[in-house]
Amino acid sequence: MALTTVAEATEYSFEGTLDLGDSTVFQTDSRTFLPINQSATASLSRFYNVDGFFLGMLFDKTVKVIEFYADGGGDPFRIYAFVSSDSVSASIDELIKETVSFQMTDKGVI
Repeated sequence: MALTTVAEATEYSFEGTLDLGDSTVFQTDSRTFLPINQSATASLSRFYNVDGFFLGMLFDKTVKVIEFYADGGGDPFRIYAFVSSDSVSASIDELIKETVSFQMTDKGVI
């Protein structure tokens, strides 16, 4: 699969969660847990571009591979995700910003 750079972000975030189910049996000294569901959301902010690229990704409903780089080099963090929201905000004294949110799919982290 060929990857294409579509935006350089001014900030990004990632939040992953793992739901655990209690698997403790009677008459044991400690509690035990098993992983049940994993989930993750991510977002990026960039200076707004009138191309409408992320808005199109929101409406086409296809899975994307999202890569986040902490700096200019090194290995990226990758997830399979849907674009779950796209918002644009403007203030009188700032540049127009776009924030895009992603929801990880069942394929998870690459």
